[in-house]
Amino acid sequence: MRFNYKMTDFQAALRIQQLRRLPQFLARRKTLAALYDLSFRGLNYRYVVRVPDAARAIDRLLVRGIQSKPPVFRAFDQYLETDAIPESTRAMREALSIPIYPSLTKTEVKRILAAVPEVVKEQQEALAWERTPSFSSLRSR
Repeated sequence: MRFNYKMTDFQAALRIQQLRRLPQFLARRKTLAALYDLSFRGLNYRYVVRVPDAARAIDRLLVRGIQSKPPVFRAFDQYLETDAIPESTRAMREALSIPIYPSLTKTEVKRILAAVPEVVKEQQEALAWERTPSFSSLRSR
């Protein structure tokens, strides 16, 4: 079976128009990355931040109207079917890709800048509470 990977004239025209806007898209992404860098120091195709629990953070951000995703489909050590790279699995659990699209509005950016630290703080407080001696004794009952 053979595949025809040729573009139609319409697809080519669309690509040309998008390429003309590329400098504008890249400039917007750089602006957003600079804002994120100022707000999330220590944290650019994707903007990845580290959180205590990425799966829970994705849910908590979605409640706030922000769609985020894991930065990769699965951890590297899962591809190799080995436990030899535990940091790969840990990174997968803690890494979160947040929006950095050129089309983000100022309102959306402000919402992201406010929500990510809130979610991280919620998770840190939950982890601290779970580590208290009284909570761990309740869990074991």
